[in-house]
Amino acid sequence: MPRTRKFRQARTDEHSRDVIQSALLGLTDDLDTSSVFRGCSGLIDCWFQIHISAAILYPTTPMTRFSSYHIFRENLNKKEARAVEALQAIFEAASRFDDRSHPPQPLVRKHRFEIPAGSVFSFDEDVLRELFEEGCAKERGQSQSIGSITMDGRTHEFSFFDLVLIGGTQTRDWRRDLGQDPVQARLELLMRMYSLRHRFEEFE
Repeated sequence: MPRTRKFRQARTDEHSRDVIQSALLGLTDDLDTSSVFRGCSGLIDCWFQIHISAAILYPTTPMTRFSSYHIFRENLNKKEARAVEALQAIFEAASRFDDRSHPPQPLVRKHRFEIPAGSVFSFDEDVLRELFEEGCAKERGQSQSIGSITMDGRTHEFSFFDLVLIGGTQTRDWRRDLGQDPVQARLELLMRMYSLRHRFEEFE
């Protein structure tokens, strides 16, 4: 029976690559590849590949990732070894850094968020009521919209998944503040989700 594996969230693009590659290596650990090569003299390589959707948190980006792993048959002859070298050279060529691309830049954490005058925000009243009465919101579809904030002409939509990322539950102090200043409490929730999504300075 396959082992249950826990997949982690990817923080950056590079982290997503490492997480998926680690998962692929873990899957191959459960396989007896020697039986694949047995009785199949023309086979020299087992090629494993993952093609999977990914959501990167910083910067928030939906993407598709590919990850490959090769297990070569033992005791290759010279012709087979040359074929393996050629295949590896092709893979390495595809992974080389493109000089035309922008070089990576260090992530700089934001320490201040400003809400300009004229900003408009809203929050799902049913979710707000559940947070106020129970301290947590009932399970919903992760893509279901629960709020938005418009600043400088740009609207930022937030889903139930965003609420889960900031904890999904609210403290007794926040629930008290909601009763005393409901507008401020709504804005606090939205800005917590906004600050998590835009935690780092943006580069031009």
